[in-house]
Amino acid sequence: MFENQKEFATTINSEAIISRHSIKGGDSEYKDISPEGVEKAKRKAREELISAVENAEEGTVIFMGGNSTEERTASTLKIYSDELKDFFKERKDVMFFDRNQIKEQSKESGYLSTAKNIQEKANNNPKAKVIIDIPLTLDNLADKKWFDEDGVSVNPEQIALLNRHGQDLNAAIKEWFMCEGFLDGKQKLPRPVDVAEDYLRAIKRLENFISEFSGKRKLKIVIVGHGFEIAALRVYLSNNQKITPEGFEKIGSKPVDTTELSFVEPDNEGSIHLKFRGEEFVLPRVEDKGEKVV
Repeated sequence: MFENQKEFATTINSEAIISRHSIKGGDSEYKDISPEGVEKAKRKAREELISAVENAEEGTVIFMGGNSTEERTASTLKIYSDELKDFFKERKDVMFFDRNQIKEQSKESGYLSTAKNIQEKANNNPKAKVIIDIPLTLDNLADKKWFDEDGVSVNPEQIALLNRHGQDLNAAIKEWFMCEGFLDGKQKLPRPVDVAEDYLRAIKRLENFISEFSGKRKLKIVIVGHGFEIAALRVYLSNNQKITPEGFEKIGSKPVDTTELSFVEPDNEGSIHLKFRGEEFVLPRVEDKGEKVV
């Protein structure tokens, strides 16, 4: 666990928009996403992500950049990016840098030159919002302890946990929070607090990477991950860094729905704000005591 809230508060400096992947399946143009899942992700982009761009400050960089090792998270991020690109394509106040465009330019002139070129183009239009579409796979977003060696099949311990509760995700998450990954006296699943803090480290890694493109502009990072891990992060942030069944009840005891968004943002005073489902939770800076729920 982070030693104190001050250490945590200095870990991230940008807003993270965190989404669970869309509905799994096949038979669509996006790998491992069902046709229904494609439409659901498109609606989410139109209903919330476009608004996040529209309401961002002038000059903000929106980085479409984080997914787990699972294909469905990368595909969901691609759907979001495609929708944003299509919506803002005629807008002069929004600049969109496509992943294919960046990839081809990097082949010709190198990564650093490409990053510098993007910065120069953005600096010529300082009031424009900038969307950068660079998918990055981060192991932190899906702990390998949840998966078999092939990286696809779900860990049998997680299957057993879900089966024990009749596939009731709420009950399975509560038991995970209660036992902290210990089953039959052995550490068989990752500790929830480690999973939550890995998410924060992933956000920081993305911040460090995109700083080469964004300069000193305000930054929003879009990340797509998985329900168990996002649930741990939500409780961590809303329950004073403590992941417990009671903390899960505090945020409604509902699993993260496919494409559901959470917004995580530090303020100028060092507190961290978590927003989702119309509620806002605040993890106070180290000088504050107790917890705040606004």
